[in-house]
Amino acid sequence: MSGPKVVRIVTEEEKLTICASLMAMLTSSIEQLISWLEKKEMLTTEIEDLFGEKLSRYQKIAIPDNYRTLPEKVAKEIEFIKSEKRRYENILVKNKSSELSRKRNLAESIKTLRLLYEQSKIDYSVELPSYTKIKLMNETEIIELEKSVALEFRNLASKRDNATEGTKLTDEQISLIERLKSTDEIQFINSWKKEQLLNKQLEDKKSRLDLLLAEIETIECEPEKKAHFVSRANSIYEEGSEKRKSVLIDSLVIDLADFVRNSIETNKLVENLHLLKVQVESMEGEDLAPLTIQIDKAIESLDVTVMTKMEEHAKNLIKAAVEKQASDAGRKALINGLRSLGYSVNEQMQTALVENGQLVVRKNNYSDYGVEVRGVANTGKVQVRLVSPISDSERRQRDDIEAEEKWCSDFSLLREQLADNGVDVTFEMAKKPGESLVKYSKELESLVANDKSRVSTKISKSRNNT
Repeated sequence: MSGPKVVRIVTEEEKLTICASLMAMLTSSIEQLISWLEKKEMLTTEIEDLFGEKLSRYQKIAIPDNYRTLPEKVAKEIEFIKSEKRRYENILVKNKSSELSRKRNLAESIKTLRLLYEQSKIDYSVELPSYTKIKLMNETEIIELEKSVALEFRNLASKRDNATEGTKLTDEQISLIERLKSTDEIQFINSWKKEQLLNKQLEDKKSRLDLLLAEIETIECEPEKKAHFVSRANSIYEEGSEKRKSVLIDSLVIDLADFVRNSIETNKLVENLHLLKVQVESMEGEDLAPLTIQIDKAIESLDVTVMTKMEEHAKNLIKAAVEKQASDAGRKALINGLRSLGYSVNEQMQTALVENGQLVVRKNNYSDYGVEVRGVANTGKVQVRLVSPISDSERRQRDDIEAEEKWCSDFSLLREQLADNGVDVTFEMAKKPGESLVKYSKELESLVANDKSRVSTKISKSRNNT
C-alpha cells in the first residue's frame, strides 16, 4: 500500500497522556462514590476495599501498551460506578420511604385513637405526639411509641366495654340492626365498598408522596427547597378533611415530581461537568486553562440550560485540543522520521507546517518526487502522499508507480523506526500504487527551483573564485 495514506500517529507521550487522563477520571469517579456513601452512612469496609482493589488493578494496566483498549474499559467502569450509585440510591429511597410510611401510619393511628377517646368521652393521660414530632424520632423511640399506642387501643377497648356493660339497646339501635338485615343491606355494602375504594386511592397517594419525600432526602438539592416540601407535607397530614387532604396531596405530588426530576437532571450534569474538569486538569496546554474556571461557574449556577451548554462546549474544546495535540505530535514524529531517512526538512518548513497545516519534503538526491505531509482537519490524523514538481501531462504513469513503490519502502522503514521509539502508526486509509494519480505540487516545484538556483549560484561563485 504505497499510494496516498491517512494515518493516525500516536507517540509515547500521547499514550502516557491518554492513560493518565483516564486514570484521573476513574479515580475521581470512585472518590465521589465513596464520599457520597460515607455522607449517607452507607460506606462499609468491604465497599471501600472493593473499589480500592479495582483502582489498584487499573493502575497496573494503565500503561502505554494498553492505550487502545484502556478507554473502553475505563468508560465501562465509570458507567458501572454510576449504576452502583443509582443502586445505592434506590436502596436508600426504599428504606426512607418505608420509614416515612411507618411513621405516617403511626401518626394516623394516634389520630384515630384520639378521635375514639373523644367519641367515647373517655379521658386519656398518655402523651400522643403529632406527626411532626414523630418524624424526628429515631428507631428506638418509634418502637416504644408503637407499643404504647397498641396498649392504649387495648385499654380503650376495655374501658369502652366497662362503660357499656349492662346497657340495653335503644329503640334506635334495634331499628338500625333491623335495617341492616333488610334489603337496604345491599345499598349499605355498596356504600362501604365505595368508601374503601376511596380510602385505598388516598392511601396510594400517600405512599407516592412518601416515595417522593424519600427521594428528596436522598438526592443532592438545595436545603431550603427540601425544607419547603417537608413543611407542606407536615401541614397536609395535620389536615382534618380527608377530601381536602387528597387535593393537597395531589398538588404536592405534582410539584415534588417536577422538583425531583429537575434535581436528578441537575446532579447528572454536575457529575458530568466534574469529570470533564478532571479531564481538563490532566491535560497540558494553555488553551484549556480558562475552561476549568468556566466549568466551575456553570456548576455554581445549578442552571440546567447553562450546564448543558457548558457540557457541550467543554466536550468540543477538549476534543479539539486532543486532536490538535495528537496531530502536532504525530507530524513532529513523522518529520523526524523522514529526516532520518534522508529527506530534507528545515526549520522554515516546520514553521510552514504549523501555519498552513502542510509541508512538502524530498530526498536530497531525488528531485523528481517528494512527500506531502498534511494534517487532516479536526481529526488528529495525518495524510502523507507522493507528489511531483512536474505537471501531470509531462509525467509517465509507470514512473509514478515506480516512485510510489520506492516511497513504500521508505514508509515501511519509517514505521519500523517509529515503532522502535514507541510510536504507533495506524492506517486509516491506504491506496495501492497507481490507484490514485500522483499529485502535482506547486510547492515542490518551487522548492526544486530554489534548490537549483542555490546550486547554480554556488557553482558560479566557485568559478569566479578560481
